[in-house]
Amino acid sequence: MKIKAVLCDLDGTLLRMDEKDFINDYLSRLCRVMAPLGYNGEEMISAMWKGVDALTRSDGTQNNHDTFWQTFSSILGPEVLTHETKFDDFYRQGDFHLTKGITKPNPWAKTFIENLKKQNVRIILATNPLFPACAVQTRLGWINLTLDDFELVTTYENSRYCKPSVHYYEDILKRIGLSPDECIMIGNSVTEDIVPAQALGIESFLITEYASGDTAFAKNKGTFDEMEAFVQTKLN
Repeated sequence: MKIKAVLCDLDGTLLRMDEKDFINDYLSRLCRVMAPLGYNGEEMISAMWKGVDALTRSDGTQNNHDTFWQTFSSILGPEVLTHETKFDDFYRQGDFHLTKGITKPNPWAKTFIENLKKQNVRIILATNPLFPACAVQTRLGWINLTLDDFELVTTYENSRYCKPSVHYYEDILKRIGLSPDECIMIGNSVTEDIVPAQALGIESFLITEYASGDTAFAKNKGTFDEMEAFVQTKLN
């Protein structure tokens, strides 16, 4: 069946980065912002990771935003909920922007997306919904893209599951009204992008520059250029 939609990961895929370096830099900057409010850096990072763990185990009864903040505040105290706007400001206009220095330019990302639009392909930004929309928008801005370039962008406000759960991909398919064989998933993580997509019958392609996991599990893999060529074979 002809591919009608391209699902594309962000970090390590469209946005070229070593994700471990990115996370370390991002969290250190966030801790410096929250320190004047009385939050210990190590305790806050631990609470954030526990929040992320809660997201990976979500049963889908509520959105990821609520699951994260319930877990986060249960550890740091309910008063942290009053500082959610501080987090959003950090992502929108704060030092989160400086984390761009950890990434590398990818001028091909915008061209790739624009070419898909010209072919009337439906484009989904299937980025792991651990962040609010404002943080996704900031990162997209580093490669000259916006939320409006995509039909759907998964964020923690509009999602109920996270990668690597197959329910995350099932939810996307339900929302866009397509079957697995009408889609292709592009990503850099074998565990989060390739294995669950393939388990549902979604065609996949692993970008190898910043690949993580055992690449032997990826049937299709290669450079960004090779990915573009592969996608075109599926669209024609």
